[in-house]
Amino acid sequence: MNETKKLHNALQDEMSEFNIRAMSLRGEHMRMLEFPDIFVDNIEGQGVGECKAMIFVLNKGKTNQYGKQQFSATLRHRDVLQCPQSKLGLYLLHRFDMSREGLPNFEDPSLWYDLKLYRRASLREKMQEVAYNTHLNSVKTTYRACRFKVHKQTHLMRGDSIRHAEAVGLDREKRNPMGRWGMGSMDNCYARSLPIDGMRVMAGFHPDVKNYRIFRDDIDPPDSLKKMIFPGVEFLFEEEEAKSEKDINFAKLQFLEMLLYLRKVILQDSCRLQSIYPDHK
Repeated sequence: MNETKKLHNALQDEMSEFNIRAMSLRGEHMRMLEFPDIFVDNIEGQGVGECKAMIFVLNKGKTNQYGKQQFSATLRHRDVLQCPQSKLGLYLLHRFDMSREGLPNFEDPSLWYDLKLYRRASLREKMQEVAYNTHLNSVKTTYRACRFKVHKQTHLMRGDSIRHAEAVGLDREKRNPMGRWGMGSMDNCYARSLPIDGMRVMAGFHPDVKNYRIFRDDIDPPDSLKKMIFPGVEFLFEEEEAKSEKDINFAKLQFLEMLLYLRKVILQDSCRLQSIYPDHK
């Protein structure tokens, strides 16, 4: 395996495990996610400064009995080393800007709607779901390297997120929505709210105090640097946004908006990571 593929696999597995933990996901959720299932939105009243949620649409999977759109989301973590949004940004940076894959072709929905976030190694198979055993072996390799001996490897992080939320004092009725537990048929068909308290806890903040603030977000990177990441995305976004409402492809618009947001996350977090790992090249 060449170095590019090794780096891709490492970044993909890191992105997967940190987002599974932050959102109490099942392994199948990560394997099934497609690019149109991801978008960002503002969350008001959580603290000082911008509070942007990275939202995953979970409309597939064996536990989704009613076939409804369920939602799970992350916030930026106060610790850059634990930040799921940072892991997602760095993974997509490598995938789109530093490998042969490049940005999706947004002109035809059939060319990008089925692209998987957690993709197979071969670019020819990037629209096909990763097999369970492939995912399992990847997770096993990671835990073996850390000398962890665990059962239910692809679900480990899901359980750990709930144990963490309990340990820091989040009430049970606020923990259950994190993993989409205890939802009746009416909830499964119509619920749209996000588990904000759980999201704040998984971002490293107090369960009952709305003191959310990411200090590394205080300095906005210059546009000249932002435009070096995912080049040309701003033009694609502006072109789509200028269309009439009936002609806008909202899945495309939301995905491009997410990439524009990740530009800032990548730059801000990279500065912090560089200070933590000054010898890394």
